Amino acid sequence: ILEVIGLALQHIRTMTEIMDELEFNVYALLCPATVLKGGFSERAQLGWWQGSYILDSTPWYSAGESAPGNFSGMTSTDFVDRYVALWGEEPSYRAAAQFAAFCALSQAIESAA
Repeated sequence: ILEVIGLALQHIRTMTEIMDELEFNVYALLCPATVLKGGFSERAQLGWWQGSYILDSTPWYSAGESAPGNFSGMTSTDFVDRYVALWGEEPSYRAAAQFAAFCALSQAIESAA
């Protein structure tokens, strides 16, 4: 995984083309604040296959509607309610991210068993 910070979408596209020419393959590119920028989805849909392995962070909102998690069975609202009951304050996005990482790891371990 290669992390790239501070490049415009066009520069990221050029970088992926150069990586292809050099046969430098990575599992993923982590490019914060890229996927939501205008043009990314359209370019990927028009055949820019390298865009399919670019990762970006996704904002989490405590009041956002969500489906129950596969492992936890909780929605975002459920998570907030349980967190507040336990800790007496609203969770930050970091708390939600750590809980999501724990759930993903736990599910992977259980699936491997």
